[in-house]
Amino acid sequence: MVLLLQPRNSQALDSLAAAQQDPHSALYHHWLTPAQYAAEFGASPLELAGIASWLASQGFHVDEVAANGRMMLFSGTAAQVNAAFHAQMAQFLVRGEARAANAADPSVPAQFAGVIAAIAGLHDGRSVPAHTPVAEFAAGTANYLAPADVATIYDIAPLYPQGIDGAGAGVAVLARSNLIPADLAAFRGSFGLSVQAPQVIVNGADPGTSNEADLEETELDAEWSGAIAPEASIDVVASAS
Repeated sequence: MVLLLQPRNSQALDSLAAAQQDPHSALYHHWLTPAQYAAEFGASPLELAGIASWLASQGFHVDEVAANGRMMLFSGTAAQVNAAFHAQMAQFLVRGEARAANAADPSVPAQFAGVIAAIAGLHDGRSVPAHTPVAEFAAGTANYLAPADVATIYDIAPLYPQGIDGAGAGVAVLARSNLIPADLAAFRGSFGLSVQAPQVIVNGADPGTSNEADLEETELDAEWSGAIAPEASIDVVASAS
């Protein structure tokens, strides 16, 4: 459940974000903690308690309230979703696969209309890439794309002799899958990169590696962010949803 940002808060958030990126501002790079964000821009504790109480009355289980006060995770059955949100849950055939999704826009009680922005995740569909990359660099009879190619294409190579290689910095990769460490070790070893295993941070239930498409996406993101910034620490944050 995604919670609304009130118009007055939206303007304040835009102003804060601009000031945080303005070197001439006193707020330059003064980041907010999740708790500070919640106090300034999140739903009030009273609003959160009211929504949680209503969800419980409908048979749902409130799994988590986001630290920033803008999202609430809850779970329940399709029948409970139909009764509470009038969403008309149904089965659909999508590209030969059975998928569950709502056939109607969900609705919420009038007392929460000014607080709830959206009910997300009522379906089990997954996004797919809009484009499939094709490597244009050949070695023998096969095509490959190596870290040095990317550094040349994006004009990153001149930074390396200056010592700008990611050392002391970190990259967070948000993923729907865990990864196979041996795959990343093989990638880095193949291209002469320092062996530096990413840290995997599991957010909630471990999604594992059974979904091949999500596994490939996770490993590609971790490999290539580490290829561009070879000395940076890579944190893979894996969430099942």
